[in-house]
Amino acid sequence: MLKVLPGFSDGYRGSIFFVQALPSFLSRNTTLSPLVKEYPTEILLVFRYLVSTGITFAIGFGVIAGFNMVYSLLTVFCVGVLGHNPESWAFPLFDHPWRATSLADFWGRRWHQTLRQTFFIFGGYPLQYILSAITGIFTSNEKTKKNIGRMGLVLGTFTASGLFHGFAIYPMGKGGISSTGIIYFASQGVFVLVERGWSYITGKKVGGVLGRLWAYSIVIIGLEPCIDEWTSRGLATGLIIPSILSPTRLLLFPLLIRLLEQWS
Repeated sequence: MLKVLPGFSDGYRGSIFFVQALPSFLSRNTTLSPLVKEYPTEILLVFRYLVSTGITFAIGFGVIAGFNMVYSLLTVFCVGVLGHNPESWAFPLFDHPWRATSLADFWGRRWHQTLRQTFFIFGGYPLQYILSAITGIFTSNEKTKKNIGRMGLVLGTFTASGLFHGFAIYPMGKGGISSTGIIYFASQGVFVLVERGWSYITGKKVGGVLGRLWAYSIVIIGLEPCIDEWTSRGLATGLIIPSILSPTRLLLFPLLIRLLEQWS
């Protein structure tokens, strides 16, 4: 779908912030026409970010669909061919991420956890140990050392995630490490700690409608520059499933094209 958008006209890469002008119909006899004429710059900015946010959500759902597809294929192979116990493949990768009511809920439960232990081992546990040891130099209070260590666990885990995503895109497009990817995922750990701090100070857990708005804001606002860098390097428009293996390309698309030709 991205390949048909103006910002991706070369069919390979483009920016999700490609909107540079408002659609002409908005200024012609519509409810928004007076606002468009009075505040053209502001309306353009809002429209640009509405489009980029829509693309970000579309890519997010594409990631969920892609991961679930691979997981399902692996399930069929491992259970049907290798004889694995079906119960070991009974757990879904994602638990309705759009229902998250806090950052901890989103990253700790609803988003996929396939690399959870990897990030613990290469980031969380080492930083937990380091901060606990440093804290022990200044205090013998075990509770303080434990709390500081837990902060290190969170920060180290998300930093490892940032490094993973930042280096994973190294060969794409012009090449190089994705600095926005590293900053985005590492910063999520900071916001998770802010969330915990709020709960500690107020005695109330983050949740409900306000918690959902908070989670959506932190996840999406920071993600858009990250997604923009990735799409600018061709990540979102690459061929994931070869045409010969895609029922949609083999059957559905030709049928739709034929129907459209008949109607025209």
